[in-house]
Amino acid sequence: MGLAERRAVKEFQETRLPAFQQEIDAAAGCPVRLDIDWNRVGVAGQADQFQDDSYWVRVFFRPLAAALRETARDDLGKEAVKVGLKAVAYTYNPDTAPLSNYVGGVSFADGVLTVNFAPGVNAREEDVADLRGRSAAIREVLEANI
Repeated sequence: MGLAERRAVKEFQETRLPAFQQEIDAAAGCPVRLDIDWNRVGVAGQADQFQDDSYWVRVFFRPLAAALRETARDDLGKEAVKVGLKAVAYTYNPDTAPLSNYVGGVSFADGVLTVNFAPGVNAREEDVADLRGRSAAIREVLEANI
């Protein structure tokens, strides 16, 4: 990751990530630790896109918040999330990240939900089906394991 990417990541971490962390925590009904592999999700040469909602927000953060809202919609779900979910790990592996079959990009082990989606792909505002698909995949894997 070059200097441009590191600067763009730092800006996102300082200006945008806190609001998404709050949204995710509120959706879960408890604090959710986010382990973000910035070196992987911040693709070289794409620093100018990091602040755009279609890069990380609609790929990683909004789908997670939507999935957690559904999963933790009642006391049973909130307790399951609180007890069973230790962290959410975001990564990107271009060889294995799905472009549409999103459940293939989500796994769960030892309390950690790992999300491997391609930043900036199929994440424009009009790509509602992809947002729902990501959210459904996260929810499916999470609910099967907590």
